[in-house]
This record gives sequence, C-alpha cells and structure tokens, in this order.
Amino acid sequence: SPYITEELHAALHGQGESSPCVKYDYAPLIVESWPGEFFKSRENEPEIESGFSKIREFIRVARNLRKTVGLADSKKIREISFSTGDKSLKNLIMENEQDIASLLKAERIKFIAVSKSVANAIGSSMLDDTVKIYLPIDESFELGDEIAKLQKEVDKKRKYMESISKKLNDPNFSDQAPAKVIEKEREKLSETEKAVMELEARLKLFKGAM
Repeated sequence: SPYITEELHAALHGQGESSPCVKYDYAPLIVESWPGEFFKSRENEPEIESGFSKIREFIRVARNLRKTVGLADSKKIREISFSTGDKSLKNLIMENEQDIASLLKAERIKFIAVSKSVANAIGSSMLDDTVKIYLPIDESFELGDEIAKLQKEVDKKRKYMESISKKLNDPNFSDQAPAKVIEKEREKLSETEKAVMELEARLKLFKGAM
C-alpha cells in the first residue's frame, strides 16, 4: 500500500512518533522523484538487504509447504522446522523467529541439527539445498479433503501409465513407430511412475497423521 509506504518513510526518515522533528532534507515520497536527492545520499546496506532476502525466501518456501497440505491461510500450526550448516543464517532466522512465526501462523520456528531427521513431515529446500525447511504433520491437520485429492490424482496417473504400457506392448506400435517416438513414450512412463511414487509417499504420510 502506498499509504503504508509513505507512513514508514516518514517514521524512518522524516517525522512521526519516532521522529518528532522534520529533517531538513526530508520530502514525502508522493512528491519525490526516484531515487531523489534524499535517497541518493543514502548508502545501500548489502548485508541487511541480503538478510531480508533470505528471510523472505524462507517464508515463501514455508508457505508453499502449507499450501501443499491444503491448509487455510488462517490455520495455526505447531511449528516450522529447519536445518542448515550455515551458523549465520541459523542465527538470522532465530533472531527473527517471532516475526517469521507470526507470518507463517506457527507457534514457533525450530532449528534442528543437519544430522537429525524429521519424522512425519514434508520438506523443501532453499539456497541451493543449504537450508531444509520442514512442516511436521500431526493429528491437528484436517487432511480428509487433501487425501481424497491425492488419491484421485494417483488413480488418474495410474490409468495414464496403463495406457502407455498398453501402447508400448502393442506389436503394431512397437514394430512400426519410429525409435524416437517409442523412447518418448518410455520417458513419459518413467516420469509418471516417479510422480506416482512421490504422491503415494505423501498419501501414506497424510493417512498416518489422521
């Protein structure tokens, strides 16, 4: 919101509850050209910007995990766990735990050692797999609809696999189709088999949490 941005700019650089006096070089953003003389005189802070970027990515990945299990945005959860060998990144996340947890509707953000595994959880990664983020699944999750959706997707993909297998086993196709076409069908079969395995693993996890 431009109104919130203007309010923050005034509080940080101009006037407001935290800045009762108007600074001589302050100008409202609404009349300031970008970047404007006010901001040209300010130096960038790469370390702070990098830290903010990492926190933002952490929140994005964790929110995607919430969506994966069909959680409503308002649904509160017990925790989000993460592991990393980067001590500075661990400290960055934990120093901002309260804010991150609030944005993720979680009671807490928990750090776990890289060597430890997380039972009954789905996970994802960020920063070239240097950070693993986990959403533990427990009985408080309402997974009935998600289980039904997953089962429907598994059944659909299995039927697709059957149709490809039938085609590949048909002598009329295997004897007459170009080698490239046959190889393409085999690739489709392999990719679908892999997808089914991943879906069934998630289905097993969700059913176990019920």
